[in-house]
Order: sequence, then structure tokens, then C-alpha cells
Amino acid sequence: MKPTSISCFVANLVYTFFVVTSFAESHRHSVNLIPTETNELTAKERVNRDVRSECTEPTQDELLQLLGEANVMNSLVESGNEESTRWSLLATIDRISEGTPSCTEEDLQSSSHLLSETLNLRTTCPWEYITNVNNTRYPREIPFAVCKCSSCVSETGSSFFSTNGYCQPVIEMKPVLIREECVNNQARYALHEEPVSVGCVCERDSEG
Repeated sequence: MKPTSISCFVANLVYTFFVVTSFAESHRHSVNLIPTETNELTAKERVNRDVRSECTEPTQDELLQLLGEANVMNSLVESGNEESTRWSLLATIDRISEGTPSCTEEDLQSSSHLLSETLNLRTTCPWEYITNVNNTRYPREIPFAVCKCSSCVSETGSSFFSTNGYCQPVIEMKPVLIREECVNNQARYALHEEPVSVGCVCERDSEG
């Protein structure tokens, strides 16, 4: 083989090796750039995901027993906390009742609400029930009473009692269980009290 041919052969071999090496390196980087679940999750998130998947929920009977014991130990909210509890509840109602019907002309007619078969409509402050859902709470669904009218409905059909009569929710503190951490693959629930509106009443200013 002539020296010129040998030089060309070596040059082609080096060039081929360079091209193959560059392609392999480029392919390796492109593979690393492909998003995968493992790359997107942090180590802590992966641990939490695995723990949740292995966490066992208490049975219905166990949750009922815990809640039953809580009902024995708990009563209505103390009078000193009534005002703060009310505002907390009103904020909750505003959040869950978005889009519900407001007070209608039918609600203001004495013949419609006083003759109703249901208590929540047969009142000077009719209300509706809105279901609040929380998957980390037991019970997961709780009905909230939402006042339909801001002012009291008249018994005489004259629209309202007066400008100083307004509807307010009746608040009760209900014991609930809130899901917290998972210990030894067993979900733990802690006792909490949650303000729940059970109805609406007409309140009048003392000056009225």
C-alpha cells in the first residue's frame, strides 16, 4: 500500500471514530433530558409517595368509635369564642356556597315559605344545605346550612320585617377527625373541632 493511501486510510479511520464518539455523547445527553417521573420527583416526594401508597386507612368502625368518644367529651363552643367562630364559619360558607341561588321573590312571599313542608324553608330566614367535602376529614361530607336571604322574610308578606332584621347562621362546634401522618404504615387521625352551621335565625338590633 502506498504511503498516500495509508495516510488517507488513517485519516478516514480517525474521522469515523470522532463521528461515532460525538453521536454517542449527544445521544447520552438527549436521553438524560427526557423527563421521567424519577427525575421530576425529589427524594422526599418519592418517599412521601411510597409511604402514602403503603399507608393503611382505619376501618369505618374504628373511625366511628373515635368520633363517638369525641362526642362524649365535646360540647358546644364556649361563649368567649362565639364571635371568632362565627367569622371563621362565614368564611367557610362563602368558599363552599359560590354559585348557589340567592334570595328570590318566592322566598319573600309568606304563602310560599310559611306553608312549606320542610323546616329550612318554613322560617323567617330560609336556608339551603351545601355539602362540604374534605377527603382528609372524617366524616368526609358535612352539610352546611347557608342562609338564602340577608334580611328576614316577613310573616305578613310585606317583604321584610325591617332594615335592622338580618339572617345569621346558627353555629355548632362539631368534632371531626383530620388525617395526619402515617405511622408504621397506619394512617393516624387527630381530633379537631370544626364550626358547622346547622340553620339560620332572624336577629334584630337591640335598637330596632
